Amino acid sequence: SEDEAFVGWDWYYAEPVGGLTLRWAGAAHSENPQTQIYADLPPGEYAVTLTAQAYHEPRQLRLLVNGVPVGEPVTVATDALQEYRFLIPASVIGDGKRVTLTLDCDGWTVPAAVGAGEDTRKLAVAVDWIRFTRLATES
Repeated sequence: SEDEAFVGWDWYYAEPVGGLTLRWAGAAHSENPQTQIYADLPPGEYAVTLTAQAYHEPRQLRLLVNGVPVGEPVTVATDALQEYRFLIPASVIGDGKRVTLTLDCDGWTVPAAVGAGEDTRKLAVAVDWIRFTRLATES
């Protein structure tokens, strides 16, 4: 809740689904299924874990941090929310001010176009939560 200050363009409004509150990432205002999260973090190396579920068909998801791809793309499944983890090097975090994470998906689906009601949103993946874990560094 209260995540509006941290999410960027192309996230849909938070909505209750199956007892959880999710946000759909998609193409709300553009044709590209890229959504942003903004955070200020202490400098360092991080693991970013998120739970996601694809709409209608599996989606390839890449994470970019400050425009730099990190980790390997993952395939987000359609059957249930699953955890996906990415490692972010300290060099990409930099000073940690106004870090921009971009969830980049390979496409979206409009529910109405596949016979799933009248919803005309361009949906890629639903996200329940995102967690930043600062990793210990050797001194």
